[in-house]
Amino acid sequence: MDSLKDKAKEYAKRLFEEKIGIPEYEYRELNEEEFKELFGVIKEFSQDMGRDYTEYLKEKFTVIKSRSKK
Repeated sequence: MDSLKDKAKEYAKRLFEEKIGIPEYEYRELNEEEFKELFGVIKEFSQDMGRDYTEYLKEKFTVIKSRSKK
């Protein structure tokens, strides 16, 4: 989106912002709320797979969310 020029950028911006929003992302560790939300899912997955994957929740993730309107 940011690399588009002139009318193409205007059209894409209008289309995405009006319909679905333009996502933004950041590479970071999960916050407490995100950690809690995913812990149960990863714990259940770990039990099903026979290996503990919960340790990966302490790693960094690419977190994608809709861009706030300015």
